[in-house]
Amino acid sequence: MGGNEVLPKASFGKALSYMVKSYVGPGCLSLPLAFKHAGWGLGLGILVFILVAVARNLVCIVLCKRHYEAQGVQSYADLALVTLGPGGRRLVDALVNGAQLGICAIYFDFVGENLHALLPASWGAWSSTYACMIYAFPVYGALGLLPSVKAIAPYTGLANFLIISTIAIVVGFAL
Repeated sequence: MGGNEVLPKASFGKALSYMVKSYVGPGCLSLPLAFKHAGWGLGLGILVFILVAVARNLVCIVLCKRHYEAQGVQSYADLALVTLGPGGRRLVDALVNGAQLGICAIYFDFVGENLHALLPASWGAWSSTYACMIYAFPVYGALGLLPSVKAIAPYTGLANFLIISTIAIVVGFAL
């Protein structure tokens, strides 16, 4: 993908899969493949082990937060600061930011693929999926710089309207 290669337009099924990926997330969509390669026994065993470990860790984090609330702990980073010191705070900040970057990376792919499908093939490399990802970056960057959740509200309202409109159009054409 990339260069001067012209990619085929997305089919209805592929467009639907991108929509599902954007809502569900890449991790959940990978579970069937993981089960296929691991087998039901091992896959289910690992899944249950991870579920129990994550649930236990979440309970521990909540208990620690309640224990340290008097010291002003309100976030993961604050909790890491009082329990692990400044290095722990930096580590937690880096891990949370890395996780968010990984989760949000699918949106660059999603928007790039969909913009690519809309742009004329005569644009050549300027309409490639990677170029479309770069076109979307200033929008994501500007939204990421908004100071609060309240400032994002009008944009999320617009996004919800556009999503519902798109779903209605797709369902209308499907019927």
